[in-house]
Amino acid sequence: MTPYAPSSIPTWICTYASPLHFPPILSLLPTIYSIITPHSDELGLLPLPPTPDELPAATRQYHPFLLVGTKLGVPLDYVPVVLKGANAVFMRLPHARLEEAGETVVMALEEATRVIIVLNPECNTATNTRKKLVLANYLPAPTELRLLTLLLTSPRNTKSSTAWHHRRWLLQLSPHGPTTPLANEIALCHRTANLYPKNYYAWNHRHWVVSVLTEHARRSETVDSPCDGGAAAARALLQSEYGAMREWVRGNVGDHSGVQHLERCLVAVVGVDGEEKEKVREHVEWVREFVAAYPGHETLWCHLRFCAGLARELGAGVVGLAEEETFVRRCVEEAETGKGAMTETDPVVLARQRMLAWAYQLWVVRLVRDYGFCGWLSPLGASPPRT
Repeated sequence: MTPYAPSSIPTWICTYASPLHFPPILSLLPTIYSIITPHSDELGLLPLPPTPDELPAATRQYHPFLLVGTKLGVPLDYVPVVLKGANAVFMRLPHARLEEAGETVVMALEEATRVIIVLNPECNTATNTRKKLVLANYLPAPTELRLLTLLLTSPRNTKSSTAWHHRRWLLQLSPHGPTTPLANEIALCHRTANLYPKNYYAWNHRHWVVSVLTEHARRSETVDSPCDGGAAAARALLQSEYGAMREWVRGNVGDHSGVQHLERCLVAVVGVDGEEKEKVREHVEWVREFVAAYPGHETLWCHLRFCAGLARELGAGVVGLAEEETFVRRCVEEAETGKGAMTETDPVVLARQRMLAWAYQLWVVRLVRDYGFCGWLSPLGASPPRT
């Protein structure tokens, strides 16, 4: 689909967007249509519109919008103006039956909804129309995925539940699973988590990617997989994601979302690895080091409880009760004396570390009392409580 030249005003804009509605839109819409394309790879909202002299000579024709290479900038003041015009066009178009619409109407729908979802991804009506365009083969799914990647480069768009749901819907269109490399999805989730902290929608999408990888890692090598290389590649990507999440937690100790995703990665790796007990024991030792080095973080203590529950499900010989009692006493002693691996000196944080350590010890005692055994592991089927 060839974009319109910004110097021309298509006849369908004059037909469907009344000049009385917002006169400047007749010149802005063709311009924004020509630069908001899947070929751009970054979207930014500018606090002030640039002057023509501030723009590169080759892209001054797109003023007041900024286009430098594949980087697109839209002034905040023009967002409501453009949305108002694009919505006016979209609402006047007959989009109920695409099979009866002509090529001009389909092109107009694609361009109007493209601008709407990039600048306002929570517009479900525009998103559903684009789903119809994809299902009717007017719009290739890979092209739509690239457009969603563009809009998710803007921090305020990264928490759009509609955009993430639309992306997952596109990935699930194939009966054989996602056709795009899942490593790209992980990289996108990592970037959006950095752009907007506590981005639950991005983490949920990342959880889903790990679940898909786990499913394909357990399949036979002869079964189609979304990873080049089949099940072996899926297992390698799971191991890579597990290692990447350990590094993430190292730099974001108090991030509950990141730690919960690390737990999912640990379960996935243990499920496809042949050395489950060794992996869990090594992970528990790693968590203990973090708990001692970064005192006062409830997230790490809760994660230690999760590891205890996982160890219990794997059978005896992974983690012992005596080890945990010794570890708790060491944490309390270091918090009281200020010695050991920790570098924290704030008395409030150290007091919180002692409280969390004793709470963990009480949880261990309750575990022994309720399940009636002298170690973490029990033949009983129920999992120990986490709180």
